[in-house]
Amino acid sequence: MKISSDRCPWCGEKFDRKTKPKFDKTNGIELGRGLGWCRNCGNWYRYKPTAAMFLVFVLLFIGGVMLKAAPTAGIIIIIICIIISLLAVHKLPKEKYPAGGQSSVHDLPSCKVNVDWDKKYFMLNYRVWSGYIFPVCFVDENDTPKSNVWCAKFDVSKRRKNNMSALMCFLREDAPREKLFKENNRFVVFYDKEIIGQGTITAEKI
Repeated sequence: MKISSDRCPWCGEKFDRKTKPKFDKTNGIELGRGLGWCRNCGNWYRYKPTAAMFLVFVLLFIGGVMLKAAPTAGIIIIIICIIISLLAVHKLPKEKYPAGGQSSVHDLPSCKVNVDWDKKYFMLNYRVWSGYIFPVCFVDENDTPKSNVWCAKFDVSKRRKNNMSALMCFLREDAPREKLFKENNRFVVFYDKEIIGQGTITAEKI
């Protein structure tokens, strides 16, 4: 299973560039600043900086320096960076981009969670990057759903084998945080309609 950042940080809907957009954007996608806009809700988003991006920039700098001393090695490093960038562009998490007179956009209230990822997916814990968005559904002790499915963002704080500690926040303002963000409440995590993990709220942070 390929895991990628394929949901809007505003509405949680999957990006679908094949369908006709609901909103007209006269200025299109600003590639120079790494911005895009969601065809479902019309809001702007940008790629979130990650350690992987920093590593690519460092390698590009090294490759550029080596072009004079060792041209072949420098070219190889630059080619590798280009390949990594092309492969990772769809994996980069997206974050909200301010519009109008806003200078920044803050996340909605969050809670602390632990997530156990399904072991059948190879190294899934390390393929989920901080800032990824997944649909979640809260369940009771018998794994019976007790809530609607809501899209939530996970900001990773610690990883241990198949387990991850993170802050989780719902994207939508009308999500029932006060009801669901209770310590020891359990939930399941979906990707492409499959359950890929089970989580527990470890601390309320509303």
